[in-house]
Amino acid sequence: MSVALYTIIFLAICFFAWRNFMKNKEYAIGVAERSSQKHNLDLLDDTVCLRKITVRFESKRMVFYRVYSFDYNTATSDERYRGYIVIKNGRLDEIVISNFEKADIVKENIISEQYDSPQKPANNIIDFDN
Repeated sequence: MSVALYTIIFLAICFFAWRNFMKNKEYAIGVAERSSQKHNLDLLDDTVCLRKITVRFESKRMVFYRVYSFDYNTATSDERYRGYIVIKNGRLDEIVISNFEKADIVKENIISEQYDSPQKPANNIIDFDN
């Protein structure tokens, strides 16, 4: 087989994987919106975040579990709380909504973690402040 055929097959696999991820994300956003309306919550940022992908074998079949998280607040408080959506092979498996797990944006921000770490700066960085 030629290199062009391998390239086309590879691109087709990438496209279908990307489409599957986007379809599951849109489904998770819809579930988060509906569950927020059902429980009288405000969905913050109108989005979900993929937290984990797990592959398990159940009944000799490969099963994909995707865990999405979303932030919400209640009508009585301004705190951000975190909820989770578990999707099993493209279908809703579980929704976890708890008023006990607060979402801490500062700890999850990658930039703030870089400044909080006690690591020394790299050798190729010149500090002009000193």
